[in-house]
Amino acid sequence: MRPTLRVTADDLTDAQREARWIVTYEAGFGDEAAAVPADLAHAILDQAAALYDNRAGLAERNAQALSPHTARIAARYRGVRA
Repeated sequence: MRPTLRVTADDLTDAQREARWIVTYEAGFGDEAAAVPADLAHAILDQAAALYDNRAGLAERNAQALSPHTARIAARYRGVRA
């Protein structure tokens, strides 16, 4: 389950309704490239290779898809920590 913020108009004061809301969150693995897990870094390289291999557009319908390796590794890192 992903964290969710649900606010209805009934929950807000007039000032809150008119206020500008800013939602911030931490994302990523850190400030250094070394902070990215090794398997995910390898999956990114694999995706870059797949895009390079398809640079002529021979497989147009798969041009936007993740390579199977990248999709499998990235799935491990999907989700939100509460």
